[in-house]
Amino acid sequence: MKTLSLLEVAHDGQRIGHLICEVPDVWLFRPAAAAGPVPRWSALAGEANMAVNRRAWFRGLLPDPLECARLAQRLGISVGNEFAVLGLRGEDCAGALGFARPGTATGGAPGGLAPGVGLDEGALAALARGEALAAVDSLPWLLPGDPGQFPCSLVDGRLTVAAGTADWIARTGRQGLPEAVENEALCLRVAAALGLPVPAAELRRGAVPVLLTRRVDRHLQPDRVHRRHLEDFCQLSGLHPEQAYEREGGLAVLDCAALIRRFSVAPALDIRALLGWLVLCFLAGIGQAHARTLCLVETARGPRLAIVGGLLSTHVYPGLSARMAMYIGREDRPDWIRLARWREMAEELGVGTRYLLEMLRQMATRVPLLAEAAAAELELGETTLKVVPRILKLIGNRARQSLIALEAERE
Repeated sequence: MKTLSLLEVAHDGQRIGHLICEVPDVWLFRPAAAAGPVPRWSALAGEANMAVNRRAWFRGLLPDPLECARLAQRLGISVGNEFAVLGLRGEDCAGALGFARPGTATGGAPGGLAPGVGLDEGALAALARGEALAAVDSLPWLLPGDPGQFPCSLVDGRLTVAAGTADWIARTGRQGLPEAVENEALCLRVAAALGLPVPAAELRRGAVPVLLTRRVDRHLQPDRVHRRHLEDFCQLSGLHPEQAYEREGGLAVLDCAALIRRFSVAPALDIRALLGWLVLCFLAGIGQAHARTLCLVETARGPRLAIVGGLLSTHVYPGLSARMAMYIGREDRPDWIRLARWREMAEELGVGTRYLLEMLRQMATRVPLLAEAAAAELELGETTLKVVPRILKLIGNRARQSLIALEAERE
């Protein structure tokens, strides 16, 4: 434990300080004497006092607890020692940060593009079954969220797993959720057609379907991959990953809007995107769209909203909750979300009620058509697919009910 009680922290290859863990539940960040490249809007830059416990922020870079436990067993460390997982595997993390033990090369150092490890269909099938692969586990990278994903590059059309140089994230599936890859690809295609700030995505249809999403926190340059600073809304608010959902003390839509108004360089556009995202989540039954799936990412002009995950229709799976991750007005049960709930939310956010209801009307009209078109473009019309038709039916039903309610008000 003593060897991992101190980690060097780098931001896009430049060392910015140390992360210290003297007791398991207290992680302290000691910034370097010189001003580092961390953006001023970052929660890390907002408080130089070393006594502030930063454990919640840095835990936001880790995978979910089950994946952390699996990594701990493979690394030969105690299950639950998240600091050690970060130190041993955190050279390449979400956003611009990299971690290393003192005296070793810190993650993200500029230089040539390192070669990756190619994956054939057999390796992809093993990953889809949730099996561990040495080629994937041997590379020092971490991604927040659940298993079934890894950083990768495309080399001559071939999927290559890589750390530090990868500008895509590949997903082979989600345990217990059939057609999750096709599900997420469909939802991402619809979101992109609506102009929401989601990553570019590509669905590779083979023996093992793979969803590729472009990393919004990476920018490929001729000789290296530049890392962009990114923080999810839980990190910005000092919340732990276990507080992602509003019903467990997490952020509400009003809180997310406040963060956008405080930090975004284009708050009006990003608030509109936030509302569009919420309407889409309601129509498509996306129940895991919580605060950790909303991020601010540093751009040339400053921080902008990015939606980096969670766009999966969960309400079509009987074993998952049928509630929304965030309340609309005072309600998170979709069948109980009437027009009055949308009005309540508009009043809370300080946006016009007519504006929000008109957005609901337009999206209820467009989203079913966009979903049908996306399914056709992605070639998801096979009779063997069971989940995708349920998504299209759910969208159609909720859109129709919303339009009927809106039309009834006009009469």
